[in-house]
Amino acid sequence: MKKVRKYIIPFIFLSSFALFTNSKVDVHYSPKREVARATNAKIDLDKSPATPLWVNTTFTSNMVLQRNKRVKIFGYGGEAGEVVTVNFAGQTKTTENTADGWALYLDAMIENKVGQTLTIIHKEQTITLTNVVVGDVLLCSGQSNMAFQLQYFVNKRASVKTEYMSLNNYKNIRVYDASSVNLERSEPTIYQESLGRSWKLCNDYDSIKFYSAYALGAASNYSSVVGDSVPIGIIIAAVSGTQIEEWIDPATIASNSFISYAGDRNSRYYNGYIHNLAGYTISGFLWYQGCSNADPGMVNDYKIAFSMMLSHYRQIFENPTLPAIVQQLVQLTSVVEISYIRIAQWEFMSTISNGYTINGFDTGDMSPTDGIHPVDKWVLGQRVAGALALASGIKKDEMLNQDLPYGVSSAITSATCVQDGDEKVITINTANEDDYWTATGDITGFQIFCDYTWQDVTATVVDGKIQIRTTLAEATRIRYNFCNGYIHGGSQPYARVETPVFVYAGGLPLAIARRIDVEMSDDPLPPTSSEPDVSEPDTEEPSDSAIATSLPAETSVPEEEAKPSATNPVGLTVGIGILSLGLGLGLGVLLTKRKIIK
Repeated sequence: MKKVRKYIIPFIFLSSFALFTNSKVDVHYSPKREVARATNAKIDLDKSPATPLWVNTTFTSNMVLQRNKRVKIFGYGGEAGEVVTVNFAGQTKTTENTADGWALYLDAMIENKVGQTLTIIHKEQTITLTNVVVGDVLLCSGQSNMAFQLQYFVNKRASVKTEYMSLNNYKNIRVYDASSVNLERSEPTIYQESLGRSWKLCNDYDSIKFYSAYALGAASNYSSVVGDSVPIGIIIAAVSGTQIEEWIDPATIASNSFISYAGDRNSRYYNGYIHNLAGYTISGFLWYQGCSNADPGMVNDYKIAFSMMLSHYRQIFENPTLPAIVQQLVQLTSVVEISYIRIAQWEFMSTISNGYTINGFDTGDMSPTDGIHPVDKWVLGQRVAGALALASGIKKDEMLNQDLPYGVSSAITSATCVQDGDEKVITINTANEDDYWTATGDITGFQIFCDYTWQDVTATVVDGKIQIRTTLAEATRIRYNFCNGYIHGGSQPYARVETPVFVYAGGLPLAIARRIDVEMSDDPLPPTSSEPDVSEPDTEEPSDSAIATSLPAETSVPEEEAKPSATNPVGLTVGIGILSLGLGLGLGVLLTKRKIIK
């Protein structure tokens, strides 16, 4: 039964995405060498050698090269020992070709939005790439919530278009949509042909509407942080319904370090997309995936898989400190409880260097029609921009757009309880000492563990701190928003039926928490101000502790929290059987004794 469940849940997710997936063209690899198509470049074929050289297909005209880092330029073809020369921005670099290809590095460059020409010279052959700029390059990968196009969400809610055009800065953004064609591969593949893909310029809505809404939201908001002088390049490699194992290289899968639930789909999109992109110099990795690995039984393997995937990506993109921006699953409709994978995604920050998790639990669409693809991608893009600023070493006061939140959400680190008459007053302590919390009313989502069950309580903000008052007999631990999300009526698995009230500090919502022990204190409650301050004061940038988390490392269901449910009929039946047997034996003994006495 357990094995069946592990494979049924992914199947449900994978099959349910077919209706909403972007149209793809399945293009099969052709061995024919069409070097001009491979690079969208101008090539002097009349003077080309018999065995022509080609540059990796990610390098095309209109591309963005990474600023402030050595930039790798590489390709294949030609003969071993032949000289390859690259000219760009006043630099001339030379290398020798090998049987495995050629590669060289341009010196680090500052940002430059003025297009320049890059040439690659091999014997009598010259490859020319035009309108090349220097800025920041982001790799954006995952499943449908990364893949779905902006137009899809505009069709769902017209106001999305207004959000996305609000900064009017798409002239700073260029896109390489690697997954615009369907490339499933059984082995790691290097392409000689472009397959119709190249770097594209952006400007108005029509030029962006068929690209990833999530990636565009992040790019536009981040552009407003660094300014018009810094071009932003986004490389999109995302496919609906995919599991993490499909984006991991075959060697890592073969290591058997974790259980793979993808079966014969293992590595197919790593092979088809990532392997060919590997080596292109980037400054950040954006990851939005998890629905297809959300079953609680998969979560521990997911944590290992993501860590190993990221380690390998940092190796192949030659950036050992590559920042990873992970989108935590927002409120969405699911047949499984997704709180456990949310916690795992949050814990990445405490287990992986340069990892930043984006909290979006206050966003999401739990409608029964399409609750797995929430509309609020623009808000998430704002938070990605603030996390990228922190990851890039930009201080809060250095952000050119001061309206954006900075860094990542603050998390609950501890809870202290003081007895006040008949009430227990629990004060919530969070990661950043400077956190000043605000809410529009009584805060929903808190629960106290009492009498072996989680019981709902409300919290309030008192002088910028979060407090819970309760008359429950005991309060040993608390948790916060440990559910799939909120609905206003009806029923959904693992959903709360009420209107949510969230709590914010620095423009970011409080992170969800699975289990925080409550410490009893004999100290008296501090005095409160006579008039609560509902405004949020100016705060300094978050300290390093705001990034670290103290969430428990385990993600399995604790023994004292386990309870019978409709999904565990065997346990319930056995329990009832044992109880019936016990009652029967007891009654038999009683009747026997009565007979003996008589």
